[in-house]
Amino acid sequence: AEVGCKRRRSEDETRYNGCLKVSKPNPASEPTPKPCPKASKANSAPKPKPKPAAKPIPEQSPKPAPDQSRIRELFIAGAPESTTDAALLAHYAALGDNAIEQIYWMQGKHNQRFLGRGFIRFSSAALALQASQMPAPVVGCQQLLVKLNNGGQPTNNVQSEKHEVYVRGLPETATEAQVAELFTSKLGPESVTNVYFLKDRWDGTFKGSGFVNHASHEQQQQALALGGLVLDGHVLTIECIR
Repeated sequence: AEVGCKRRRSEDETRYNGCLKVSKPNPASEPTPKPCPKASKANSAPKPKPKPAAKPIPEQSPKPAPDQSRIRELFIAGAPESTTDAALLAHYAALGDNAIEQIYWMQGKHNQRFLGRGFIRFSSAALALQASQMPAPVVGCQQLLVKLNNGGQPTNNVQSEKHEVYVRGLPETATEAQVAELFTSKLGPESVTNVYFLKDRWDGTFKGSGFVNHASHEQQQQALALGGLVLDGHVLTIECIR
């Protein structure tokens, strides 16, 4: 053994005076380490996503103004075939001689059949509004349906369709149920929708007359054709409402 620095050699290391020196590995003998795919992905900066192109805002077209000619019109429906222009002109004669400009009726597309619907065009919108507030015309005991045609705008000015007859000569002891039963016995069940008596506005006494409303125009005409109806010994008179 030598005094001083002891030196030992081996295949992998060499010691000098207590200092350890690690021999460098041979790069040719060891494989080159492959980079970690996760690390490479983590280290790589993410590519910014392209922003979608802004959609162009469509231009809103202004709402079309209502047709002024339609604002001056009344829509009528439920007219019987016997309805004439002269009857409508006479009904609205109180509005003036030149209040109505035109009356035209709707017809079937193929057979040109009368549909019972049409329009009355007035000379101004004010006259059309005034006409819509008048009682609906009655033609042949048939009350027409009338609606203000205000350019497609909603309206609540619609009169309900009625198929009424006026009955007088009723006994004082008669009831509305008895009158309804009398008419349904002649015209069939469910032919009468309503019966109401006329009474004095002050003392409420029965005047011996009233109205009977039927389900259809045909049943109303059949009721007018009835003759000799008797209730408790009283012969009833059935008339058209005018």
